[in-house]
Amino acid sequence: AAGLGFLIHDAVLIPVLIVFLAITLYGLYHGMRRHGRRQALGVGVVASLVLFASIWFGSGIAAGIGIAALVLSSLLNVWFAWPPAG
Repeated sequence: AAGLGFLIHDAVLIPVLIVFLAITLYGLYHGMRRHGRRQALGVGVVASLVLFASIWFGSGIAAGIGIAALVLSSLLNVWFAWPPAG
């Protein structure tokens, strides 16, 4: 009864998705500038495109793959930025 029923409409969810994907890609870009490796950003861009396309075309499997790939890109970004041993 919080009055948030408007959030379930695509007219609201798609712009919110775009904003959050842009924030994620900005973070991956910033990480790439820090550690100098492009793989995490590349995986993130592909994952964002897959996720957006899956929402647009209504594929739950592709959405899961896109979300998993976004998590993978974030983990790669952290791993690449991790200080080297020794």
